[in-house]
Amino acid sequence: MVIHKAADVRKLEIVLAAELLFVRQGYDATTINDVLEAVGIAKGTFYHHFASKEAVLEAIIDHHVEQVRERYEQVLATPDLTPHQRILAVVAAANVATPDEGLVGELNKPQNIVMHQLAEQRLDALMVPIITDIVTDGVAQGVFSTQHPREAVELVVTHSRMLDDRASADAREYAERARAFVHHVELLFGADPGSFAFLLDLLQVPDEEGER
Repeated sequence: MVIHKAADVRKLEIVLAAELLFVRQGYDATTINDVLEAVGIAKGTFYHHFASKEAVLEAIIDHHVEQVRERYEQVLATPDLTPHQRILAVVAAANVATPDEGLVGELNKPQNIVMHQLAEQRLDALMVPIITDIVTDGVAQGVFSTQHPREAVELVVTHSRMLDDRASADAREYAERARAFVHHVELLFGADPGSFAFLLDLLQVPDEEGER
């Protein structure tokens, strides 16, 4: 018996099944037939929703970005948070997996560089305006001091990408880069020295005593 489902329900089924397969088997090793079998649909149904396997991966990225958007909305609806706390909450909401975990690990593979860049672009397009509003509000409160909040946020996001490639740096080098990043955040936002030190915990950087 053929089970007919609403288009959005069926599309989400394909997205979720494909993501599970991509994580378990790897993106390159997973075929469209694997997805068809996992969902229990015919090839025509698949192509009704997606033009290719690449389009499915793009939809998976969009699905995750939408989840991040929902977490951002929860953060922004939380009352009585300082600008620093809002920025921390927004950044933490975007970082729900380690660089080697699940879909993130798959996107970090060299052969998936195009999709990795797409994921970054989609997330940045969501995150930059939100943090810009927080910084602008912080300037109005006298917490930050910058005449160019959006440009400052864009520079911070660009700098943060330098920290993503942990495999190329040993622990001490990574810690030094992370501390430099936090220092530059404070300079760009015109924040008090040390006021963004909490980011070091998020970046999993031990204190200097712990490195000795």
